[in-house]
Amino acid sequence: MSATHKYRRYAQLVSAGMVGVEAKKINVQVHLTSGLPNFHIVGLGDTAIKESHRRVTAALKNSGFQIPDGVITVNLAPALVHKSGTGFDLPIALGILMADGILPAENFDDCLTVGELGLNGSVSNVRGMVGLGMIARKLGKTLICADAALFEGLLDLSVYEVSHLGTFLDSTILKPRSLCLSWFDVQSENVHKCGDFAEVLGQQQAVRALTIAAAGQHNILMMGPPGTGKTMLASRLPSIMPRLTPDELIQTALVNSVAGVPFDHRKGQRPFRAPHHSATTVAVVGGGNPVRPGEVSLAHNGVLFLDEMPQFHRSCLQSLRQPLEDGVIRIVRANGSFSFPAKSCW
Repeated sequence: MSATHKYRRYAQLVSAGMVGVEAKKINVQVHLTSGLPNFHIVGLGDTAIKESHRRVTAALKNSGFQIPDGVITVNLAPALVHKSGTGFDLPIALGILMADGILPAENFDDCLTVGELGLNGSVSNVRGMVGLGMIARKLGKTLICADAALFEGLLDLSVYEVSHLGTFLDSTILKPRSLCLSWFDVQSENVHKCGDFAEVLGQQQAVRALTIAAAGQHNILMMGPPGTGKTMLASRLPSIMPRLTPDELIQTALVNSVAGVPFDHRKGQRPFRAPHHSATTVAVVGGGNPVRPGEVSLAHNGVLFLDEMPQFHRSCLQSLRQPLEDGVIRIVRANGSFSFPAKSCW
């Protein structure tokens, strides 16, 4: 093989990225060619993606692999889709090893790869893993990620669990782990972390009103002087609401995963969110760059409690009128339109 031909190699892996609460398939294409050592990443990536070449090169070296000489070009296709996050680190590293002939490309034809790399080669999960698992299931691919515990009892899919890049030195030890939906195996106790409604003594009218609101998923306005138990009653409301159905469980876990908020789906409990009255409109409704769900979406299928509601900014309260009616937040930005679920008791 001539030296010129040796450095013209190509590899492609399937990965995915989150756009709002929806996962999009992304092809990670790697091309090696001769020239002065350089590393290029193209395809409308954010700062975290542009910095990934430093994490990838360090992780490869510290995992026992040799960085190929010459120019490394990585394209995240389709190039017109904005991409963010650190989940492309692992597919980029594997693409380099495949293009260099170290790993066989056919081993990853039926895989969807996502993971962030540490400088020592460790692999970590990223935001939106539930959505990434959903698209892997939809495409019929095996998901390669750091920890499969996020999907146990939630999604039925096949997973390769990889905690370190050095695992691929012997790719024969990778064995797919099949997970299945086992909603009825979740914990039987339904005691919410905020307290049990059965602990409330007195306040018969308020208890009756909240019981009706929980049964019919109605909104409720509580008024009274400080210290009468409004917050105490509201925080215990999720304990008398029915447990999340399988579909609701996936929706709630998806929103929390995209926002990076811990959520124990094994308990099947409905979320309770109580933002401070100084919270901005973006924090409550959602937005930012990249666009992420706000408190009203994190309370989806649960309870959103606005304590001291008159103290919230007028613009914040006005922005909640539409989701109060539709149960959906629609955010329009220059780079696209995003819809977040926002159906809850307020």
